[in-house]
Amino acid sequence: MRYSVLFTCVIVLLAGCAKEPIINSYSFRVSLIMPQGVLLDTYEGIELELLNMEKSYTVKALTDDEANAHWQGLEAGYYQMSVVHQVVVDNRVQTMNGIGSVKLTGDAVDTLQLFMGKAGQFVIREFYYSGSVTPSGDNSYSSDQYVEIYNNTDKLLYADGLSIVEHESMATSQNYWAYMAEDSIVVKAIWTVPGSGKEYPVLPGSGFIVARDAFDHRSDPNGNPLSPVDLGDAQFEFWSDATVDGDIDFAAINMIESFWVYKGKDVSFHSRGGSGIALVRLPSDIDTYVLNNLVPKGSSSRSRYFCKIPNAWVEDAVEAMWSNRLYKRFHPSLDAGYVSVQGGSKSGLGIRRKIKEKINGRTVYMDTNNSSVDFNHDVVPAPGNYDL
Repeated sequence: MRYSVLFTCVIVLLAGCAKEPIINSYSFRVSLIMPQGVLLDTYEGIELELLNMEKSYTVKALTDDEANAHWQGLEAGYYQMSVVHQVVVDNRVQTMNGIGSVKLTGDAVDTLQLFMGKAGQFVIREFYYSGSVTPSGDNSYSSDQYVEIYNNTDKLLYADGLSIVEHESMATSQNYWAYMAEDSIVVKAIWTVPGSGKEYPVLPGSGFIVARDAFDHRSDPNGNPLSPVDLGDAQFEFWSDATVDGDIDFAAINMIESFWVYKGKDVSFHSRGGSGIALVRLPSDIDTYVLNNLVPKGSSSRSRYFCKIPNAWVEDAVEAMWSNRLYKRFHPSLDAGYVSVQGGSKSGLGIRRKIKEKINGRTVYMDTNNSSVDFNHDVVPAPGNYDL
């Protein structure tokens, strides 16, 4: 099948020091490998952007007619390559993504495999995990964390059975499960919307909030007056009746605790950004599925067990990273990029998906399967405000 190119952006992230005259410089060539069965009208003129991560400068190049990109005068360092490439298939826009890395110590050539992503029906619109500072300035308050899920289609959807999962890795080191990343993700938490199938409708252009604690964090005595959010209208909340110190059960509907490695502890996302989350659809008998798909981390008798989920069941994924750690967890077909809150822990800031367009008043958010492109970072949380 032949595809028409809409636009392509390839980013190679370079690691080095503050920009200075380059004494030793090298050439670098990258050849793009298309997904199986994909043929383009032309491979020439695809724009590639190179960003030096530590020096914060960019350079651009265009591919030749064989999908090769060439650079001259590059300094030594670690390069991370990523691709966002949109094509039209059967009058629908689809996105190809790819990501890779290379250590440049001399003239080099490399290849970059592209994968066809898929647009989710439900997408993660906002993820607020950084928490807020308390009036004393000494403590971090994170009970106001939440995930907002949005119906990005023009059809009525039902949230029943949709699960939020968190990847096992905190992205502070290489992904232990990298050997199976092409086919599966491994998670430490599965929280599922209850319902029999059509109990929780979500209209086109609307969404719902899953709060860590569903109350007004700014005014409630249990909260923090410096919190940026009122979650009193959240439809769902993460709640566990097995917490050691007691998790207050607020008025929102409780998510089903389908799998939680740290049972007995309150749900908490890493406030610096180590939580990679995804939306998945699991079989109706989730308990049986989990029991049959546990995998150990390590080989000792004290190893913890986590749950393996096929990539094909993932509807949306967001690679939330520490601002200075870049250890990918999700396969490029799920999320070819990453996003982080540069303000860090206690900043009261989050990440929000960018608006692609508005159709008859309905907001459609970007969904290229690349969080580096799809999300704004360091935004003031605005749950339920679909004009942003």
